[in-house]
Amino acid sequence: MTAPSKRLWLWVHGPARAPAGSLIGWQDPPLVDRHAERAQVTKLAGMIARPAQVYASDRRRARQAARPLARTLGARLEITAALREIDYGRWTGLTWADVRHREPETYAAYMASWHATAMPEGESQADLQERVSRWWKRIKPAGDVVVVGHLGSIRALAAEILGWGAEDALGVALARGHYAVLDLDGQRPPGWNLPLPA
Repeated sequence: MTAPSKRLWLWVHGPARAPAGSLIGWQDPPLVDRHAERAQVTKLAGMIARPAQVYASDRRRARQAARPLARTLGARLEITAALREIDYGRWTGLTWADVRHREPETYAAYMASWHATAMPEGESQADLQERVSRWWKRIKPAGDVVVVGHLGSIRALAAEILGWGAEDALGVALARGHYAVLDLDGQRPPGWNLPLPA
């Protein structure tokens, strides 16, 4: 009998209390609606094999989503700064339109080489990828693994595992209330942006 494959579940926290379209990055606002998040968590937990390992970004919006999920799964929650969103530096709290208006030359230089160029006082996409990659290489999955993070860190983790290039990763969306699942044993293709059961 073949052992069941180990899966990696990727979950982006729900909306945070921040202005629409703002670059939240390393800021630490809470979730808008923790009760709605718990309802999503219950559905997600019903699909995850036990025992599971649960990891989350150390930002409050991710921790608030991850704690009820870990409790429901009977799993220990491990918090790490490695799973934070990209650091937008001095652009934190602005929108991309704000940045383009206030710093047109710096914005243009960044966009011309966004993967390798760090945002002022912040990170580049390559920095984010390296941070997440170093963390993942220390993980020894014993069963299903659940990661609760931010779209940037989730994309970076998927890119590490699936061998995506930077542009491939940046082009992948993960809507709030949806999840991604990767087969760590390579027996099934990845599922991305999947809706939870009604």
